[in-house]
Amino acid sequence: MKQKRNKKIFFLLVLLPVFLFKIVLTAYDSFLGDSDGKITTFWVNQLFSTFNLFVLLTAIYLFLKNNLKVSKRIIRINFFVFLLICYAFNSFLKGRDSYLSDNIVDTNYYYTNYNKYFNVTPRPPDRYTWGNKYELNSEGFRQKKIFNNKKKPIIFIGDSFTWGAGLSDKERYTNKIQSALNKKDSNYVVINLGLPGACATEIKNVLEKHISVIKPVLVIYGFCSNDVLCRKESWSIESERKNKTWKTFLKQTQIAFSTIKLNHFGELLIKSFNTLLDKVYGTPRLENGIGRFYKKNSKEWEIFEKNLRAIYKTSMTKTTNRPILAVFTQKGWFSTTDKKEQSLEINKRKTLLKQVAVKGKEIGFNVIDFNEVLEELMRNDNFDFTSKMQVSPLDGHPSKYLNKIFAEGIFPEVYKIVIKDSIYVDL
Repeated sequence: MKQKRNKKIFFLLVLLPVFLFKIVLTAYDSFLGDSDGKITTFWVNQLFSTFNLFVLLTAIYLFLKNNLKVSKRIIRINFFVFLLICYAFNSFLKGRDSYLSDNIVDTNYYYTNYNKYFNVTPRPPDRYTWGNKYELNSEGFRQKKIFNNKKKPIIFIGDSFTWGAGLSDKERYTNKIQSALNKKDSNYVVINLGLPGACATEIKNVLEKHISVIKPVLVIYGFCSNDVLCRKESWSIESERKNKTWKTFLKQTQIAFSTIKLNHFGELLIKSFNTLLDKVYGTPRLENGIGRFYKKNSKEWEIFEKNLRAIYKTSMTKTTNRPILAVFTQKGWFSTTDKKEQSLEINKRKTLLKQVAVKGKEIGFNVIDFNEVLEELMRNDNFDFTSKMQVSPLDGHPSKYLNKIFAEGIFPEVYKIVIKDSIYVDL
């Protein structure tokens, strides 16, 4: 009899409110949302996530009280102590968060981690990349003017490496090349058509759309390792299966913890659970996952090769010069600690970049492989590789230091092609 009463209490306190709440959400999605069956408005997600947490805590409370016969007083004391420990640990984690402690805003990083930061720190101003404000033109490029018929254009295409993630305008390798050109021949203008997150398909489309209008004398493609895949770099079949089942739950759990200001504790909990899920689903490490798409019989590699050939063909058709393929590297794809022997993991990644360089030469590109450039620099004992290679501890994009090396590697080739001469300029 008592067990039936407990079930009624659980139904009235937990299941019935959940059922009614879901009816309300369905109605909201149908009449005020986009009718896709998903709740996309953040505050509704926040409310729903908090309610789920309440349901979970209520269920635990009723189980301890009614099934394990734990007294209300003991439950409350232990819950209060546990909550104090959670907030203390959250405070510790928050103090170690470099995004908050360094006070350097990045619009993209904030919104990528919005579930973690939404009630911790104010929203950053739009268009800031690690403290550097940037502007976009009417075409959506980080370039003041796309067309200037008074000068001879040189087009740079690529993804966030070329766009300049984390850098000010003057720190980007394209701007450094423009400055060097200005010193030697002011008749040339650099046009940066880089797009963050773009893959080779999108990069090819950008070139084909703008090349006839701009009429460049030279095209340079700044290649990044994830250009082969038109998905998130960490994507895999295993991760997709995991996300299909768990993504909504993990997101709502993070939001629930953030709502009660346990943002960092919630994130740690989610990351730990996510790591466990990766093992259960067999999700590969990044270098192994992305390595699948570099296999020459894979669909992704075939599409990439097709795009690379299209970029070459378009460049040769619309310009008088052979295009340059700059194969970039970054921290995580290059060893900065061991000068004698690269780790197995780094060698795997280097092999992938080498494969692109070889294919580029085979197609006809003038190739600059920056793995080789950096290895050559490392042979110099005076070369300081302890300098920061990434824009932020939270962002692996190449630093202004690496961009300087990129510019120094590309500019002599550009000058030799368009001016028909060899020259070195200290950038």
